[in-house]
Amino acid sequence: MTTQDQSEIFNGVAPLRDDRSSDGADTRAIPAFVFGEELAELAEHDSRIVVLTADLARSNRSVDFAARHPDRFINTGIAEKNMITVAAGMASCGYLPFAATFSSFAALLCCEQIRTDCAYPGCPCAWSVITPA
Repeated sequence: MTTQDQSEIFNGVAPLRDDRSSDGADTRAIPAFVFGEELAELAEHDSRIVVLTADLARSNRSVDFAARHPDRFINTGIAEKNMITVAAGMASCGYLPFAATFSSFAALLCCEQIRTDCAYPGCPCAWSVITPA
């Protein structure tokens, strides 16, 4: 019996074809679809930029960043709180972390980490929160 990689089957997001969404919209006009590409472009000029995601790389398009800068991409798994704390630690070491998750997860799960680990010490963290359409 051969095992098959089923990550695409259970991810819930179909691959893009011809830069169009499933309803035919130009994906370059959808902010969530340019997130990874723009950060990857910025990272070409600033080696401090890193991207963290909580197992949502395809959904928030940080997979585009990962393809160009795999050494600066961290998937923390389904652990948004920990992702924020990791980002704060990286920021305290001189990196410019971008933590990407859905807005509801950041607002509901991560407030204490954002306040305690990022805001109080004044860490230069950035959050990319994607609100599902």
